[in-house]
Amino acid sequence: MTSSVLLTRPDDLHLAGSRSIRAVFESQHATALQWRSSTAGQRIARIQKLRDAVLAAAPALRVAAAADFRKPEAEVNLTEIFTVVSEANTAIRRLKRWMKPTRVGFSPLMAGTRGSIEYQPRGRCLIIAPWNYPVNLSFCPLVLALAAGNPAIVKPSEMTPNLAAEMQKIIDESFPSDEVAMFQGESDVAQALLD
Repeated sequence: MTSSVLLTRPDDLHLAGSRSIRAVFESQHATALQWRSSTAGQRIARIQKLRDAVLAAAPALRVAAAADFRKPEAEVNLTEIFTVVSEANTAIRRLKRWMKPTRVGFSPLMAGTRGSIEYQPRGRCLIIAPWNYPVNLSFCPLVLALAAGNPAIVKPSEMTPNLAAEMQKIIDESFPSDEVAMFQGESDVAQALLD
């Protein structure tokens, strides 16, 4: 038997998908460690890349939304595209402030000491989006994950295949999979990602 014949069995496809998920998850570990020391400028550049890709894909996103659930262009512009662009612009504008350590006070028993809270990236993020606003509810959390300095895996709803395909193009053209990856599929893919 050739390997192409083996990969036509559903069990083998599921196994290959699980291995692919695991490989991406492991590759993002190194990225997560590296991004812990990322600067505001580096994070802003990633957010700008995503924002610009969404804007460039806006016509295709409108067509896909109409195909998936007959959303009018004005609604797609307002609830999907504008929302992501607005979230990205807010993060770009405020990121340096968000990254600054916040000074905190101490009790009198600790007189003469200083303290601060410093927000640090914690690792990889998983974003599983629902069907009703797939672009908004996938990419707005992605903007915040990138702002926090975390790589991410995105799983769009299988109920919106046309939008998921366009979102996949945006992710694939904007980021290597060790930074941001997208997996599509049914509940078994979501379960594999959660595992």
